[in-house]
Amino acid sequence: VLNDINLVFPTGSTVGILGATGSAKSSLVQLIPRLYDVTGGAVKVGGVDVRDYDLDALRGAVAMVLQKNELFSGTIA
Repeated sequence: VLNDINLVFPTGSTVGILGATGSAKSSLVQLIPRLYDVTGGAVKVGGVDVRDYDLDALRGAVAMVLQKNELFSGTIA
């Protein structure tokens, strides 16, 4: 559960979210591309509520790398 969160990131910036295990870092990041929707308040990108964007357009405009990321499976020979 996230309460009373207010973050502002400049357009085009690269941001790292750091914190202890279980501190809701992944949950916070997954709100931006609407992998989850908020139950109260709003998540805004460019000053616009993410729920007002076309979902494909929104997800095409943001990028994230989560903690368990695999670019390739197997080995590189």
